[in-house]
Amino acid sequence: MKEKRLPPQKIINPVEGALLHDPERVGGWHNAAIRAGNYIFLSGVVGAYPGTRKLGETIEKQVRLIFDNADEALRAHGASITDVVRMTMYFTDRDHTWPILEKVRREIFLTAPPTSTGVGVTKLDLDAALEIEMIAVVPDDD
Repeated sequence: MKEKRLPPQKIINPVEGALLHDPERVGGWHNAAIRAGNYIFLSGVVGAYPGTRKLGETIEKQVRLIFDNADEALRAHGASITDVVRMTMYFTDRDHTWPILEKVRREIFLTAPPTSTGVGVTKLDLDAALEIEMIAVVPDDD
């Protein structure tokens, strides 16, 4: 019987303050991202300034920080924010946050938005308005 092998994984911690063993890290004990084959899985990202536990001052700033931080993590491994194929968004107030998120998403994903699911929750880390986890596919080197 042939042994099944998992695809190689590469732990990604490219953003200052995102080290796995950093006790001050937003979110606690988990990897910020893992690459498995051509897929990059980003843990939930809140709109905090890199290396801090300080949220953006407005919901729009939090949304932009989420996408900026995710883009930096993805670029470290050959992808970018526009290579995201799946997003799961967690809202504490979807009615208020959705229009702001949608405005920014339309600026980023001009022609091919990722599949998405929005989930209402009662609380997020740092009392953030929004948290987004993402899956991206690394483009082929054609």
